[in-house]
Amino acid sequence: MSPKVIARDAACPGGTCPTTYEHPDPAMAYVQGYLVTDPNARAEFNLPEGEGLLAVPNTLLADHVRAMQA
Repeated sequence: MSPKVIARDAACPGGTCPTTYEHPDPAMAYVQGYLVTDPNARAEFNLPEGEGLLAVPNTLLADHVRAMQA
């Protein structure tokens, strides 16, 4: 079973673009984005063990919110 897409970055021409997906917990979402690996950028956040930092376009988040309100 493929994950259900909620919103995809419309400005991305490829098939593997930043995307949000349905999560089994309705209060959460899966997010596909660009993994932040720059140690200086990561140091600015207090990331607990097991969490990562992703960068996604603001438009993707706005599209996700609109889709969830529909």
